[in-house]
Parts: sequence; structure tokens; C-alpha cells
Amino acid sequence: KKKKNQNRLFLNRKLHIKNKGVGLDLSILGTKLKAVIITHHGIGATYLTAFAASNALREGKKPTIVEFSPINRNLFERFISIRGFSLDEVSFEQDLKAPGTFPIIIFAVGFDLRPLVAELEKYSHVISFVTTHVGTSLGLALKARVFGLKELGNNIYVLEDRRNREKIYLEMNQFKITEVQYLGKKIDNESFRVLLDSMAEYGEISTADAIFILQGKLKLSRTEARRILYELVKDGKMKIEGGKLRLNSSLT
Repeated sequence: KKKKNQNRLFLNRKLHIKNKGVGLDLSILGTKLKAVIITHHGIGATYLTAFAASNALREGKKPTIVEFSPINRNLFERFISIRGFSLDEVSFEQDLKAPGTFPIIIFAVGFDLRPLVAELEKYSHVISFVTTHVGTSLGLALKARVFGLKELGNNIYVLEDRRNREKIYLEMNQFKITEVQYLGKKIDNESFRVLLDSMAEYGEISTADAIFILQGKLKLSRTEARRILYELVKDGKMKIEGGKLRLNSSLT
């Protein structure tokens, strides 16, 4: 049991992600930790933006959200309201001309911020968090950490530190962000073997059956079993057709 626990790279916590390489603590995201998130995923970006705003509000600050592209207001409002805050405590602007309150949080997924680097630098001391789809160089201009955010599927996202390529996995769903416990390639390979054995014994199985089997055989949470299944599909080892799990034909 002790050896199995040593293979676990991450601890399952809702707020604090503890990893030597990434060192990302969500409870200080957008406050003590200035960050630029590079992503094409508006939902994931909205979740993280709302989290950063909540952190600022928790410290008694009134953040200004600068929408260079429109944020999902309904999702944003639900997320912060669950944490005891309201939209009345947040300012919204469409540009940097007259931000009334600080810190400044920028939402620009689908909007190229690179032509505005000089203007952004003027406000770098009060810009605490940025989501955009291009512009890794913004990290240098804003003196901020840069992360890439990609969706793996089924509300599971991978957040990668652009400095050292360390990764963490997050589930963003039901107006909360939860770290997904990642066990590494060893468990992925073991999961692949378990699913192959099950398909050999039972024949065709559904994705729901596959998740249930992984939970039972490997003692995984539903979230982790689902993440591993989609990782196997992403890696090309398996495919899903009509809700059924199949072995990728290129492997047979």
C-alpha cells in the first residue's frame, strides 16, 4: 500500500495543488500568484477567471474584469455566488481606459492581446490574472507565470506550467474546480490491461461499464477512472463509438 501511494503524483484537494514542479496554489491565483493562462477553451477560462476574482474578493478587494472578449456571465456569477460573493462586488469594463477598481483581471479568449503589450505593461503592477488564446510573451511583460490550459474531455482539463512542462489535472464542473488525482503512466497501462481483459471476457462494453470496471478493479474514484479512460482514447489505444468502447483497429 505504501508503495502504491508513492506512485501518486498529486494529492486530491479542492483548493491547494501541491507539486514540487508546478507549485500552483489555487487559493492565491490572481492575488499573490500572477498568472497568464493560454487557452482556447472559454468555459475553462471562465472557471479560472471566476476563481481568481473570488480570491481577490476574499481579500477584501474589488476586481475589475476587462472583457476584451465576452465572458460567460451566468457561469461567472454562479461560481462566485456559491462562494458568498455577488456581481455587484465586481466591475466590468471592455478596455483598459478607465479601470475603476483593482486588481485587474483580463478575459481575452479569442482576442489577440499582443498588439496591446505596451499598454498592458503600464498596468502590469495591478494586472493579476489573464486568460487569452495567444501571447506566451505576455508573461515577461506582466512579470507573471504562464500556463497552458487544454481540455481532455468530459470536463477534465490539464494545466501545464510553460516553464518546466509540469502538468496537473483539474475537473471543472458544477461550479467548482477539483484536482484530479493522477497516478501516472503505470496506472494508465494497468487500466488498459484491465479493460482488455474485461472486453475479452464480456465482449462489447459501454463507457459507463468501463468506468465502473476501472473503479472496482483498481479502487479508483469515478473522476479518476473517467480521466484515465479518456486519456487512453486520447492516446489512440482505444476509441468510443456510439457509447461503446472499442480497441483501436490500428493496434489489432
